[in-house]
Amino acid sequence: MIRRRWVPLLAAVLGLVTATGGASPSGPEPVRGGTCMLGGGVQSAAVEPGLVPVLFVHGMNSDPTMWDEPITGTDRSLEQTVVEDVEGVQTFRFDYRAVALEWVDAEGSGPALAGTLACLARAADRKAVVVAHSLGGLATQFALGRTPVAADGTHPHVAAAITLGTPFTGSQLLAYFQDIREAGAELDAVDGNDAQTQAFDAALTTCAELGLADLRAGRRNRCDVIAVADGPLGTALQPSSDEIGRLPSWPDGVALLPLAGEIETGAALFDPRPPDLPDLIGPGALFRLPTLIRTVEGGVGVGDLAVGLDSARAPDPAVSPLRCRALDAPDDAFLLDCFHRNLQRNPVLAGSVLRTVQAAVQSQLPDPVETVDWTDRSYPMTCSGVSDGPFTAVVAGGSGTGPGDGTHDEYIVEVLAVAVDDLTGDGRSEAVVSLLCAPRNVSPNYFTVELHVHGPGPELLATLVAPPGPGPSEFGIEPRLTGLPSVEDGVITHDVDYWVGADPRAGSSVTLARSWRWNGTTFEVVS
Repeated sequence: MIRRRWVPLLAAVLGLVTATGGASPSGPEPVRGGTCMLGGGVQSAAVEPGLVPVLFVHGMNSDPTMWDEPITGTDRSLEQTVVEDVEGVQTFRFDYRAVALEWVDAEGSGPALAGTLACLARAADRKAVVVAHSLGGLATQFALGRTPVAADGTHPHVAAAITLGTPFTGSQLLAYFQDIREAGAELDAVDGNDAQTQAFDAALTTCAELGLADLRAGRRNRCDVIAVADGPLGTALQPSSDEIGRLPSWPDGVALLPLAGEIETGAALFDPRPPDLPDLIGPGALFRLPTLIRTVEGGVGVGDLAVGLDSARAPDPAVSPLRCRALDAPDDAFLLDCFHRNLQRNPVLAGSVLRTVQAAVQSQLPDPVETVDWTDRSYPMTCSGVSDGPFTAVVAGGSGTGPGDGTHDEYIVEVLAVAVDDLTGDGRSEAVVSLLCAPRNVSPNYFTVELHVHGPGPELLATLVAPPGPGPSEFGIEPRLTGLPSVEDGVITHDVDYWVGADPRAGSSVTLARSWRWNGTTFEVVS
C-alpha cells in the first residue's frame, strides 16, 4: 500500500513572511561504521550504523562461549534470543579471560571495556546496552566511571546495563573460603600442627594456577570460584573490600537492572563445595556459612551460591526479579539455572534481559517521519546556482532565513511541500521535503528548489537537485526543479526546467520529468 501525505505550503517568492533567530545549526556528523576491539586481541565484525550495540561480558570463571548455552527449556541461547526477538540490535562479546582472575582495573578488563563501549556507540551512532555476568558487572561499573576514554567519559555512550549475579558488595562464598582458612589456622595453632592449613593453602594455590592456565588457553576454569580465593580477587571480592569501595558510583544516566539468583532449600545447612573439591576441612567449618545464608520461609536461601542475594541486587534492590528454586537434593545445586555460573540460562532472568534490551532500543528509535514538524527546524541548504556556497537556514512556521554571503545580504528559505513514503524498502517511511531558496529583494525569477530526503526520523538521507540535461545555457543558468514532486512506489519524480542556448532567465525552453530511485546506497537518476 502506498502511503503519501502532502503538506502544501507557501510557494510564492515575493512577499514572504520570514522568521529570524531560532536554534543553532546542528553539530558535525558522527563517525559511523567501522570495527571495534572486543578485548583479547579480537576485532569485531563491521559495526552497523543505526543498530543498537548489545555487548555481552562474561564472568571471571568463564569465557564468551557461555553466551552459547541454551536457556532452560529452549534451544536458543540468551544472545540468540536477543538477536531474533529484538529488532534493531547488533550483538557483540567482550573477551577479558586472560585477565579474568585480576581486579577490574587490569588493562585488559575495565579500561579496555570502556574503550569498546565508546567505540561501539560512536560507530553505531546509538548508545550501547551491556549484559554482564558476575565480575563482568564490576568491570562495567569501572568502565562507566572511566573518563580518559573521551572528553565526555564512557557512560554517555551506554543506555542500560543488565547484570547477572554481579557481586556489587562482594562474594560471600569467597568470604566463606577465607573463614575456612582462618578457622583451620586457629585449630592448627591449638593442635600445634599446621599440616591442614598448608594442605588447604596448597589446594587454593594450585587451583589459581590451573584456573588461570585454563582461561588463557580458552578453556573453562576447572576450579571455578575456588581458583580466585588465593589470588587478587580473593581479597578484592571480600565483602565491602577497599577495592569495591574505590569503584566509581553508578552514573545517573545509565539504567541498571541487577538480576540475581536465589537457591532455597529446606535443609538448615549444607555443604556448597563442588563435588570434586578435596575434603580438606572438617564439618565444623560449615557452621561459618551464615555469611552466605538467609533465612526464608520453610528453610534457607543461599543466593546463587557464589554471590548472596543482597550483594547481587545492589545498588537497587527494588528492581531485582528473582528466580527462586526449592531443592530436594542439595547435590543438584550446581545444575540449577539459578546457580551462579548458569544464570544466563534462567528463563525468568532471560525474560527480564529481553524486556530491558527492547526498552533501551525503543528509547533510541527516531520519531516516525510522520510526526516530525518539517515546518519548524534547521536545514543545511545548498542553494545551488544561487548562493556562493552552502549554509544553514532556520525555519519556523514553514519559512525562514539563511545568512548572506558576498553576493547577497540574506536568503529566504521556504518549505513548499512534504511527501511521505517508504523510499528505501526497509518498511519505514522517509520524508521528501521540497525547499525553495532565494535571495531577499531580488527578481522573483532568481531562485532554486532542492529536495531533502529524511529518514529514519529527522536524519538527512540525501539532498537532490536538478540533474544535468539539455544545454548548455549561454548565460550559465543552471536547471531548476519546478512545481512539486511526485512520490510513488519508492520513486521520486519532479519536473525540471532546462535553459538552452540564449534562453533568458525568465523563461526556460525545455521541461522534462526526472526521477530518482534508492539503489541501496544513494538515490540515482533513473529517467
